[in-house]
Amino acid sequence: MIDREFLNARYWHLENRLRAIEASIREYGDSMPEMHRDYKIKQMIPSVISAMKKIRFCPNDYGICQDCGEEIAKGRLMIIPEAECCTKCQKKRKSEAAYVF
Repeated sequence: MIDREFLNARYWHLENRLRAIEASIREYGDSMPEMHRDYKIKQMIPSVISAMKKIRFCPNDYGICQDCGEEIAKGRLMIIPEAECCTKCQKKRKSEAAYVF
């Protein structure tokens, strides 16, 4: 289980990340070169908010892979605090998504 100090640090990291995303959207608006990047950034918002809610309301669920139920490595959560699955399952998702196209 992930300790409370780690959860608090991840929460504030996500809070700052969300603010930066929103600031980026306001700053660049609809300018063409940034539109694709902003689209990607806007796609991140729901997963960031979801991770923040897990930390606050269901801390035992944060850091648990949605696919296999195993604990996501702390190192992965340090890099991608909104990660919803472990590295193994993420690779599986990517390979399955490649077959869709």
